[in-house]
Amino acid sequence: MYKPYLTCLIAALFHILSFTAGAFSAETDPSNIARCKGHGTISFEGSGTLIISGDGVLIVNDNATVTLEDPQYAAKSPDCFATSSNSCIYIALKGNAWVAGEGLKVSFAGANIGLTASGNAKLTLKGFGIYLYDKAIGRWSTDGKGTIINLKN
Repeated sequence: MYKPYLTCLIAALFHILSFTAGAFSAETDPSNIARCKGHGTISFEGSGTLIISGDGVLIVNDNATVTLEDPQYAAKSPDCFATSSNSCIYIALKGNAWVAGEGLKVSFAGANIGLTASGNAKLTLKGFGIYLYDKAIGRWSTDGKGTIINLKN
């Protein structure tokens, strides 16, 4: 019952996220890049680069360099709502967001999430989806801890 679904989902993952591979340098080992597709919440703590696509809410700490790309942002970027903890919240984000930096704390919650991430960090995936990292394919977890991937450059 799940085999055709999983095969289709894996094929979609490679097709949808393949466009992001060029954003990383040729020196980055492809097995050290996490690629994910799903619905739920992702969090990234550490240093590195992320490309996030989807519809949802993005929260980044002040160490992050964020670049947003979508035709709707040509005239005006979405507002960053600053918090007392020196974080920036982008509400109703759509399209692609590039996030890079050291000492990052990034969270994205939403639907149709596509993620490509590399660096030295802890990546947590909660919800429904699949991931590919270090030649392993797995599922996101719906439990309280989520699926944890320790990214290493």
